[in-house]
Amino acid sequence: MIKFFRFKTAVFFIITILLLAGFLFPLRAFASEIILLKSRPTLEFFGRAGEEELFGARSVLGSLSVKWSEIDEANLASPEKPGDILILANLRCLSPDSCRKIREWAASGGKVLAFAQSSYRDDKNRVVGTVNDFQLADLFGLHFYRWESGEPEADSIQTVPALIGQGLPKIIKLGCNTAMLVRPSDCTKVLAWWRGSGKGEPAVLMNKDSGCIYCGEDLLRPENAASAEVRFLFARLLNLLSPHIVDEDKAEKNISDLYFPPRPPVIPVKTGGPSIKVGLYQGRKKIIVGSLSGFTLTCDRKNCFTQGTGNKSKLNFGPKKHVSVQSITGGAAPYLEIKDENGGIIGKTTGRLYVSTGSNRVAKLFITRENGTFRSFELRGKLEITPKYYGLRVVNILNLEEYVAGVLPNEMPAIYPWQALCSMAVMARTFALVNIGKHRNDGYDLCSTVHCQVYGGEGSEKLRSTDACRYTRGVYISYRGRPANLTFHSTCAGIGAGTDEAWGIEYNPLMPGGLCGPGPTPDLSTESAFRKFLKNPPDCYCAGTHRFRWKEYYTLSDLTEIFSESLPETLGRNIRVGNVKALKILRRSPGGRVQALRVVTDTGEYTVYRDSIRWLFSGGHISTGGMQSTFFTIIRTVFHGEPAYEFYGGGWGHGVGLCQEGTAGMARRGMPFWKILKHYFPNCQLSRLYKVKD
Repeated sequence: MIKFFRFKTAVFFIITILLLAGFLFPLRAFASEIILLKSRPTLEFFGRAGEEELFGARSVLGSLSVKWSEIDEANLASPEKPGDILILANLRCLSPDSCRKIREWAASGGKVLAFAQSSYRDDKNRVVGTVNDFQLADLFGLHFYRWESGEPEADSIQTVPALIGQGLPKIIKLGCNTAMLVRPSDCTKVLAWWRGSGKGEPAVLMNKDSGCIYCGEDLLRPENAASAEVRFLFARLLNLLSPHIVDEDKAEKNISDLYFPPRPPVIPVKTGGPSIKVGLYQGRKKIIVGSLSGFTLTCDRKNCFTQGTGNKSKLNFGPKKHVSVQSITGGAAPYLEIKDENGGIIGKTTGRLYVSTGSNRVAKLFITRENGTFRSFELRGKLEITPKYYGLRVVNILNLEEYVAGVLPNEMPAIYPWQALCSMAVMARTFALVNIGKHRNDGYDLCSTVHCQVYGGEGSEKLRSTDACRYTRGVYISYRGRPANLTFHSTCAGIGAGTDEAWGIEYNPLMPGGLCGPGPTPDLSTESAFRKFLKNPPDCYCAGTHRFRWKEYYTLSDLTEIFSESLPETLGRNIRVGNVKALKILRRSPGGRVQALRVVTDTGEYTVYRDSIRWLFSGGHISTGGMQSTFFTIIRTVFHGEPAYEFYGGGWGHGVGLCQEGTAGMARRGMPFWKILKHYFPNCQLSRLYKVKD
C-alpha cells in the first residue's frame, strides 16, 4: 500500500512537471516582450532632459508589471518573437545603421512604438538626405513638416474611440506642450488629433502595413507619465500593437519620484553683473514649488505662516518636499494661500512670497494640470510670487551670469562648436544688458519667451554651454561705450538682411547684413539672380545646414484655408477671403528677401509686406509655425493631384544680425568667437563688465 502510494505520488509529480514544461513554459516563451531602446547620441544631445525621459520610461514600464528590458543601439537585433515591441522614447539622434536595424525588426514581425523626435536626425545630429524628415518616415507612414510649442497648439490630444478603443478620456491634457506635426500617408490611420492646432493635426498614428505607432509627443516623459490618463493611453497603444501584453488597470498605480528624478550636481556659476527679474508666468491660479535639496519660504509680511521663525514669516522644508501656492480673489485684496503636500493650509498673505534654496542649489517650479501632467522648471536664484487680481505673477530673480547660463542652451544647441557657443553667450549677455527693464510695467525686466530670449533656467543648462558662459564671463558687444542693440537668427541662407529689408524700419549700420561668407555680396533683387543664388550659392558659412535650403508645398485649397484665418489678422481688418487663385512676388530686396507678396482670390487682391509674409502661415501671429523665412521663390506646380505652389527657399528667421548656423560654420573653420562677432558686427567692439580676476 505504501509502495502504491509512493508510486502515485511520483506519477503525479512527473505529470505536474511535464504539464509545466509542456504548457506554461511555452506560453511564457511566446509571450511578447517590450524592449526599451537606449541611444547614447540622443542622451548627449538632450543632456539631463534625455536622462529624465529615460527615467520616466523605466518608471512607467516598471509600474505596469510587464516583461521588459533595455538595450543600447549597438545590441539591437531582430525580435525573438513576433509581437515583441520596440520603444523609441524620443530618440532624436539615431544612426542610419540603427534605423536599418529598426526596419529589419519590423520586417521580422516586431512592433515599434515611437515618440516625438525619434529618428529626426542621425547620430551626429545631422539631416539624412535632402529633406527635413524622420529617417523612419516610411516605417511610421507619415512625413514631418513642422513643430509647434506652447498652448493651445500643443496643449492636449483628442482620441478617436472608434479606432483606439473605449475607456480612454476623449481629451487628454499633456504637460510638455511640444508637438511634432506630421502629414499621414494612405496606409496610416489617425488614433488621436492635436486638439489646439487649428485645422486639426494628427497626434497619434498607426501604420497598418508596418505595425508601427507614432506619437508626436513623448508620453513617457515625467511631465506626462505622472498622469494615470497618459499611462492608460500608453498601455492602450501597447495592447493595440500586441493584444493583452499589459493589464491596463495597472496604469492607475501611482508612481513616486516623478516630480524629483535623479539629477547631477548643479554646475557652479560665478555671480556677476546686475540683478535681473525674469517673468515666468502671469495669470496662473495655482503653482507648486519645491526642491530636491530643501528650500525656504519667506514672506515680506509678518505672521503669514501658521508656524515658523522670524515672526512666522519664514518656513524651512526638507529635501523632495513641495507646497502649493494659490491666488485667492474676491475680497478686498487678492492673497496667497499656501498648502502643504497633504492639502493643509500653512499660510496666507497679501504680500510677496519668496522661495530660496541657497548657493549651488535650485528651486523647482511646477505648473500642474487637473489630470496630473505638469511642466517644471529648475531655477537658480530665488522665486518671487505675487498675488494679483488676474492670478499669480511668478518671477525668477538672479544675476546676469546665471541668467545667461539659462538662456544659451535654449537659443543654441550645446552640441554646437565651442567658439560658436562663446559667440552666442556674448550675444545673450549683450541683449540682456540692452533690454533690462523691457517689461518694467509688468513687474519684471525680461520675459522668458522669444519676445525677449528663451530662458529655461538651470534645468535646461548643459555643461558645454555653461562652460562657454563662464569662459566669456562679463564680455558683451558695445558701440560707443554702451551695449549695442543687436539681434540674431537661426540661418540666413547665405545673405544676411538689413533692418529695412526685414521690418521696413530705418537701416541700422550696426547690422549691415551681406554675404555670410568670405566673398562680396551679390545683388539678388531680380528673380533670375535670386534663383541662380538659390541653386548655386558661393562659399557660405551656413551652407550645408538643414535649413540652408528647403521646399514647402501648399495646394490652393490649403492656402485658401490658411489665408482665410491669417489675412484678416495680418491686415487688421475684417475681410472675407475667397478662394486663392494665385500668388505673385511683387518686389524683392537686393539681399533677396521678398518685400511684397500679392494674394489673388476670387473676392479681391491683398498685399502683405516683408516679415509679415511669414506669419500668413501661422494665423497672422508670430509663431514657429510660420514660413521659415522670406528668402524664397514660388513655383506653380501640382501636389497630391491638386494645383499648388512650391515654396523653394532658404534660411530660418528674419535674417538680421548674427546667423547662428554661420557662427557654427566659422567656428568649424577655426575662427575664434571675437572674429566671428566682428564679421557680423564690423562697427562694434567687445567690452567687459568686470575684470578677469573677478
